[in-house]
Amino acid sequence: MTRLNYEHNGSKKLDSKMSLLSYRVSDFILFNIFFLLAFQNAFQKLFGGAFAYIDEFSALLLCCWAVFSMHGHKTRYCMISRYLLLINSLLLLLGLCGNLLYKLQPAYQAIAIDAFACSKFIISLISSVVILQKRSVIELASSFAKFVLPLLLILYFLNQFIDLGLSSGERLGYSFLFGHPTNFAATVVCLISILLLDVKSNRLFIVCGLLVLCATGRFKAIGFAFIIAAAVFLYSNKKKIPLSFILLAGCGALFLVYDQISLYFFDSTTARSVLLSTSFDVANMHWPLGSGLATYGSNASADYYSSFYYSLGFPSVYGLGPMNHDYLVDSFWPAVIGQCGYIGLLLVAIIFVLLFSMSRKAVDHGVPLWASFAIPIYLLIASTSEASIFSSYSVLLAMTFAMLTADSNPFHVGESDE
Repeated sequence: MTRLNYEHNGSKKLDSKMSLLSYRVSDFILFNIFFLLAFQNAFQKLFGGAFAYIDEFSALLLCCWAVFSMHGHKTRYCMISRYLLLINSLLLLLGLCGNLLYKLQPAYQAIAIDAFACSKFIISLISSVVILQKRSVIELASSFAKFVLPLLLILYFLNQFIDLGLSSGERLGYSFLFGHPTNFAATVVCLISILLLDVKSNRLFIVCGLLVLCATGRFKAIGFAFIIAAAVFLYSNKKKIPLSFILLAGCGALFLVYDQISLYFFDSTTARSVLLSTSFDVANMHWPLGSGLATYGSNASADYYSSFYYSLGFPSVYGLGPMNHDYLVDSFWPAVIGQCGYIGLLLVAIIFVLLFSMSRKAVDHGVPLWASFAIPIYLLIASTSEASIFSSYSVLLAMTFAMLTADSNPFHVGESDE
């Protein structure tokens, strides 16, 4: 089968022209999963119903597929995969012990939902790495990205002159057909990340994607766009991330989002500021386990609003009440600190370290630097103001990250980096 090979300069190219007949049925199935995940929020807004569960269904399907593909084969996970599974298991155990000890969430269904939400990123990532080895779905995704990103940019400009209903939110950010610009931004990030495999050939398409990200009006998306623009135009063909890039990208992104950081974290009256500061109080009150799953800052804790929130005075804070809880579920680190305590905070920090280690090892085996690091960078940025690896789009990010790293040797089934 025709494959994408890594060139000496870190980009990918086709050995020869790909034809539809050169793909396997499984490649098209995997691409359809990727497509459904990428536009889940749009389908959910347009059609509702079962489309709201595409991410959960996809995570379970990928897991079952991976288990089936490993059946009868001698399989050894790389050490990073083992650590990710171990750390995630410890995080769940910590949260469940908090539930058993403090009994703050009486709805067992809520606990089960939150446990799966905390696991689906890791499950999807490891499963996708197993499934995507030696498959050509990345070529399909790349062609799709090159078609979609210019089209999205054209539609954005048309929307400025003709109201096509493609903007939403308080800032009227570009959201296409998605319910919220945040979910749309995550999809665009994945498409850009795939094109970073060959910056030289895809530069124009990448620029289209970066402009679309800026059009969403989401500061995390704009910060990510700035970082990738600096990487593509100032630090292309690098094998290691230079210190000067870290300083430039860090200061630039901080400058772009400072107003939002000040609003959310320096103003003690805002919902996110209250949520963050109170998370430390909750962790201290329920030391060392935390308050338990589905009890603080998670989607499940909002859907099954418990009396615990009343004791914290959240109903009197705009955005944290039982009827309007938009800001209650729009966080990551406060949920980790409150539900799983300081130990949970350490475990999640380790997960991020392991993700960046995955990227580093992928680069060592030929994956272009910025393609390898794009998804972990975005997850880290997103974690400042949304659910990040616990979100509905986390399965899409996991699958994309696996696409970008699955062909690097350390993650092949049957091999180990021990």
